[in-house]
Amino acid sequence: MEESPGTSTLADDVSDHSSAPVHCSAELQPLLNSLSAGGSISECWNTVKMWNKEKLQLAAHDTIPAVYKLLGGDYTQKGCNDLEIIQQLLGRFADVCEPKEFLLLLVEQAQESWTDCKFLVTIHAVSRCIVRIPLPRSQSVTFAVDAFAGYLETLPLPSLDNLEGHERMLVDADPTVHRICVVFPQFLDFARPLVKKASQNVVSKENRVGIRKEVEVLSSSLLRLLDRPLGHLDLTGRRYKRSEARYMAEECMSLLSLLHRDFVRLVFNIRNDAEMFSNATSQSADNSRSTQISPLNLATFAFLAFGERVVPKCLPHVYSHQFSLEFCAPMIIDLFKEQDLFPPLHGVQFCASILSEIEPGSLSLDVLESDDLQRLALAIIKHAALARTKELRFSMLRLLSIMSRVLDSAARNHYFYILLKVSHYTE
Repeated sequence: MEESPGTSTLADDVSDHSSAPVHCSAELQPLLNSLSAGGSISECWNTVKMWNKEKLQLAAHDTIPAVYKLLGGDYTQKGCNDLEIIQQLLGRFADVCEPKEFLLLLVEQAQESWTDCKFLVTIHAVSRCIVRIPLPRSQSVTFAVDAFAGYLETLPLPSLDNLEGHERMLVDADPTVHRICVVFPQFLDFARPLVKKASQNVVSKENRVGIRKEVEVLSSSLLRLLDRPLGHLDLTGRRYKRSEARYMAEECMSLLSLLHRDFVRLVFNIRNDAEMFSNATSQSADNSRSTQISPLNLATFAFLAFGERVVPKCLPHVYSHQFSLEFCAPMIIDLFKEQDLFPPLHGVQFCASILSEIEPGSLSLDVLESDDLQRLALAIIKHAALARTKELRFSMLRLLSIMSRVLDSAARNHYFYILLKVSHYTE
């Protein structure tokens, strides 16, 4: 069962509320004129909060566009007084207006020209709307989550020079990183109750079709955001001090663990779905942007899941070390391919972590028959030659030495032969 008739599709809903009749009372129009002329939002709020439910419902479609015109600018501090007042005003409307229609109105206004201010006030008001929407509400959840995640993916990333070692700590003080650290936690606060509710419904097997859609959009959004913006920041997990980006990434992983109890199975399912869609002559309507997961999205997740073991309870202990190495090799290679500084560093740490679990001299010649491992060796040599920093180049070369240690004598000799061969192809 989907959402109730009358709001059968989001496209219909948007069309309906966009053409809604205008209700401008004699009391409302002076307020809107004052706002457009630079008047105080606090005066508007003092008037609006005294209105009854019916008056608020009639005024919503005229008031909200006027308020959103005040939310320009690329970045405003979260604690801004006007921003807090606007949050209260939108919350008042969200508590009394028809929740689906008001949710659509809010997101439509924000998407006309996204800013951090619009994101912050919209996500709070939409949260209040979603709480009021009776189950099933998969279309509303999907629409809102996809809109907010889409904005976060567009946030600018720091412009990094060739930073070495401890110099990378300077990235945490970059204004673009601070901006991400202000707005991203708001998305986590928004997604957390939705994830918990979806997880409970999965266990109880209620409304399977609707809950499956919610799980898909929540999972894909978290996976995409782990890659961008978080995967292009420092997630290396420094021993004594972790970056704010790392803490946010760990929270994303924690939420994913509520939706998927087995991360190995999650990766298999995503790979199978990607292969199925690539082989299909035409993709279904359900294969929307909100559920598309790129190899790099998966690689950043795998670095945290299998390399850093952020949520160890989701990693079955029945797999051999050889399986883990072959399983993770394609995702390590995807991290190496990125041009930005941090993904290759994550790839180095990922590969070193997987190899550190293997006993020295324990892998036989059979392991080198894997195409994935041969491609991994090729990728390491190639990216060592093209590395943008000395640290990255030396780390890549060190990986080749670590890989040789886990092989027995026969496998090690063949491994050196492979290195010579693939080195010739990279010249």
